Amino acid sequence: MLTILTVTLNPAVDKFMTVPHFCAGTEVHCSESCEVAGGKGINVSRMLKRLKVGTIATGILGGERGQFIVRELLREKIPADFHWIPRETRLNFTLQDPFTGRTTRILEPGPEVKLPDIRAFQKRFSYLLNSCQVVVFSGSCARGFKEDVYQGLIREARDKGVRAVLDSSGKFLSLGLKAGPDCVKPNRQEAEDILGRSLRSRADLKDALAILNRGRVVLLSLGEEGLAATDGKKAWLVSPPAVNIRNPVGCGDALVAGFLFAESHGYEFSERLCYAVAAGTAHALRRVPGGGSRAAFLKMMKKLKAIPL
Repeated sequence: MLTILTVTLNPAVDKFMTVPHFCAGTEVHCSESCEVAGGKGINVSRMLKRLKVGTIATGILGGERGQFIVRELLREKIPADFHWIPRETRLNFTLQDPFTGRTTRILEPGPEVKLPDIRAFQKRFSYLLNSCQVVVFSGSCARGFKEDVYQGLIREARDKGVRAVLDSSGKFLSLGLKAGPDCVKPNRQEAEDILGRSLRSRADLKDALAILNRGRVVLLSLGEEGLAATDGKKAWLVSPPAVNIRNPVGCGDALVAGFLFAESHGYEFSERLCYAVAAGTAHALRRVPGGGSRAAFLKMMKKLKAIPL
């Protein structure tokens, strides 16, 4: 049975607040709120669980917020094996204005991780690699990790025959690419940062995919515009139908999970891209990250088609 390990090196408790007519610099009132276990890798595991793909979530946790995350993962029946540190896991705020549709995010930097804890996590990671076939590295890292941390972890995974997927940004992404991950999922802004130029036309996207490919799968997420991707043989574009996006947080993570789900079933590459966009779009229909319902996911699949880019 396929098992996918997800790595989140700076998870968070995500607090979602509905704030009608939000205006910065004034006293604002929240009409409803909730808290969920957050972090990009955790979001990937959440969607994989909904799609009935085996997964294990790992990373760094600490304090009462870390305990909350573990309880939430237990409630959702997502297997987890985190390294614990004495410092508190971060808290992020997402403010959603139902009238404008705008989302405002306030992100804490997270705890500082000391060298002994980094080494302890790396040891745990090495052990967990023995029980998985794919590993997904998602997001940035807590303070204390070097910017080339993914580079070393990816190389270790590949040495053990475990396929590596990288979804990060900045130096964590650019340095991680040097280790040759099997799949990379930048968004448009991240790809533009790597290439040093804007990507506006379809020709721009196709060129970017060719440059980033280097023998790997490239999933270039375009937000509401969908997904451009290549497996090195052909470039494709999948555009989702217009939907009422309730929450963009975690949609890229759901996209990764949808792609891996389809890959695990041996679907053609172009079909995998449709499953990816279906998962990301279904996720956007929910007010808070929860993976999207399987019914919404399957319904969305019927509306999608990959076209050559």
